[in-house]
Amino acid sequence: MEFYNKISKSYDELYGKEQENKLRIIKNNIKLKGLTLDIGSGTGISKKFFNTIGIDPSFNLLKKGDICGKAEYLPFKNKGFDNVICLTSIHHFNLKKSIKEMKI
Repeated sequence: MEFYNKISKSYDELYGKEQENKLRIIKNNIKLKGLTLDIGSGTGISKKFFNTIGIDPSFNLLKKGDICGKAEYLPFKNKGFDNVICLTSIHHFNLKKSIKEMKI
């Protein structure tokens, strides 16, 4: 996470448009209702599109009240979200553990 902590101030400038394009594709093709967990939320761009709570292990990236944490150990009660999204971050975590956490 050191890399993301270092680039946190310029993250939106570097990757913001790419992330927004992905979120538009989701919004236009999948009707997410209720509260969505954004795993690997970065700077919280998904809040522009959905009712989200984000979690990201890079404390420096977090903005707007999101939570510092890891996908493998989600600090939320079971069935606390209606949807889960994860853009451009799944390669950073243990897939088996993370999917198990997301399903609960």
